[in-house]
Amino acid sequence: MALLAALLSRFFPESDSELVVGGIPIPAIIGRYGTPLFLYDSNILDRKWDLLRHTLPEQFSICYSVKANPNPAFLKHFLAKGCGLEIASGGEFYLALRAGCPPAKILFAGPGKTDEELEFVLSNAIGEIHVESLREAERISALSRRLGRRARIAVRVDLIKNRKSEKNQNVYEEKKKI
Repeated sequence: MALLAALLSRFFPESDSELVVGGIPIPAIIGRYGTPLFLYDSNILDRKWDLLRHTLPEQFSICYSVKANPNPAFLKHFLAKGCGLEIASGGEFYLALRAGCPPAKILFAGPGKTDEELEFVLSNAIGEIHVESLREAERISALSRRLGRRARIAVRVDLIKNRKSEKNQNVYEEKKKI
């Protein structure tokens, strides 16, 4: 209970006997919009963004992960701050484009990328693809050649701490080749 009280006083200081978000009491918001309701205070988002942006060197780009919250208003809010978007599927690439993100500011990360998704993002000049394996790098290379596109990639390095099992050793050997 003490943690909840601390969070409320930190992020919603104008709250007393009822929760107030963005200067508006929750009962008034519910009265206008009903429930269920997802509610975000852009002032909190902006404070957290400013903290991160001022903590990292300017040459570091920041990408918001679409899977965290694909709401178009949320995506547009962060795009207006100069943020890029990180996607994990072709559907999220579509959402990023619909929100107004330039393809060059989108990066595709995560396992399980299908050839169709890779072709879609390569055809639309995605900014960067994070490669998860040697096989995926080969697929991207073949698709890029077929499409006449140059793919910008980043290689994910996942060092294995326990190399005792045969399965882990095979994975380690594949990753060493990259």
